[in-house]
Amino acid sequence: MSDTIHSPFKFLDAFQREDAGLYFGRDREVDELYELTFDTRLIVFFGASGTGKTSLVQCGLANKFPPARWQELYIRRNENINTSLLGSINDALAQAGGAPSEDPVDGLKALHRHTYTPAYLLFDQFEELFILQPDKAEQQAFFAFLQRFM
Repeated sequence: MSDTIHSPFKFLDAFQREDAGLYFGRDREVDELYELTFDTRLIVFFGASGTGKTSLVQCGLANKFPPARWQELYIRRNENINTSLLGSINDALAQAGGAPSEDPVDGLKALHRHTYTPAYLLFDQFEELFILQPDKAEQQAFFAFLQRFM
């Protein structure tokens, strides 16, 4: 018998998909966000720091999409959002048995061919692209990707 007790409190950590049993109180927001995913190809979800945006998306919204029917790609900027995006796509391609791609749009198309599931991209801490030493070339390359992707 294990004496380990797991606290339901996440403090400053975001809730993840596996925390669904602990995540509650935002059903209306989750449902509204979920419905938006069918009305538009791009949702920009923003708010003040610490308001639970990441938890709402990674736990609440993510659990609305059955993993077997949707391919979730989670992207954080780290050093460069374009490098992180391509890395996330190539990781998913590798798991699906595909070859890595040099181009994110081509990579997403290849991922769809390998998994037969639509992908949704979650860009966490997206504001870093604009406020933390913004690099114009990085921004332009990312917006070019969005334009091609949309």
